[in-house]
Amino acid sequence: MNFAQRYEKLIEQFGTPGTTGLVPGDFLVEECSELIQAIQHYKRNRNNAYQEVVNEMADVYVLMDCVKFWLNISDSEIRKYQKRLIDRYIDTPNDGHHTP
Repeated sequence: MNFAQRYEKLIEQFGTPGTTGLVPGDFLVEECSELIQAIQHYKRNRNNAYQEVVNEMADVYVLMDCVKFWLNISDSEIRKYQKRLIDRYIDTPNDGHHTP
């Protein structure tokens, strides 16, 4: 089974948009929370925190891809907004208390 087929199989487990039950976004929220916690562990120099961050990032990436597939969001649409956001980060001074 190739990579795309594995994602399709994973998506099948979630059902289609509008169905009841858990959706990829529910799992993504949970994994983002775990990534936040892992980053806090890293900031506090906790043992194995680097690997914890890597593992949680992998979980978030997988579920972000699932949400993209589930909602039919194209890479080009995401890239367009990423470019805008990067430009805004570059063009807006950051005092360390907020993101642009």
